[in-house]
Amino acid sequence: MDYRKLGQEITELVGKKDNIARLTHCATRLRFELHDISKAETEKLKALPGVITVVNNGGQYQVVVGNEVQQVYRVITQQMGSATRSAESKSDSGKNNGPKQKQSWISRFISVISTTFTPVIPLAYVLY
Repeated sequence: MDYRKLGQEITELVGKKDNIARLTHCATRLRFELHDISKAETEKLKALPGVITVVNNGGQYQVVVGNEVQQVYRVITQQMGSATRSAESKSDSGKNNGPKQKQSWISRFISVISTTFTPVIPLAYVLY
């Protein structure tokens, strides 16, 4: 699989690098926080070879790519480069960058925990 191409296509379809406020990943998912979620092209992302599905959950736009997530994550962060730092510095300067809302650290922590464990809850129910 061409991870560079997949990373570039994902970046374009989430609204380009300027629309990405933050990017993290877990074992199988790229977890985006987008400035404007309406710019993301969900159906086109789902149709990409290498993308399993797309989930919009808990304020995060998640692109499921499977075990290759680290390779794709590296490509996207390399593409973002200074765009991530400039977006962070703009939000720190007090300018209004659209619909993004400032969250407290506890809200962000709860969001990460809930979106991490939500997919596991049905499995725990089945195993119990």
